[in-house]
Amino acid sequence: MRLLLNLLLRGAFVFWMGAADAQTIRLLQSIPVYFTCLAQDPDAADAYWRSVPKAPDGPTPEETRKQMQPVIVDSAWAACARKKKWVSKDFCADILDASKSQNSRRDTARAMDRYQAEHGRLKLMYEYFEAAFPKGGEPPRNAPPCPD
Repeated sequence: MRLLLNLLLRGAFVFWMGAADAQTIRLLQSIPVYFTCLAQDPDAADAYWRSVPKAPDGPTPEETRKQMQPVIVDSAWAACARKKKWVSKDFCADILDASKSQNSRRDTARAMDRYQAEHGRLKLMYEYFEAAFPKGGEPPRNAPPCPD
């Protein structure tokens, strides 16, 4: 989890330096959307975890789910995401499906393009995600309040 968020921050730096291509930027922007989708709809998250294929050399989906539980289920950020439901069901379905695809990078970038208008309205979600996890996957001791 921390690695994923650190990659997000590193990718943002690469973007700032002007070295990232458009697909990489969309992939980095998809990470908070992915986490928000898992957090905001527990039923959809359950269905997602049941359908994720096991990577040949990685942890099982259940191991990954348990590792992510402190962030996507137990955190104050997750409770806020469940309350706000920032991302539409269709956008979430496409992002979560893309993450399971054999062509995950391409399909995720396409989903981000397809929902570009909605993505543009998620500024508050991104700001809260960043404030809730200033050190990667570790929530701060005093989580920021859920925005109105």
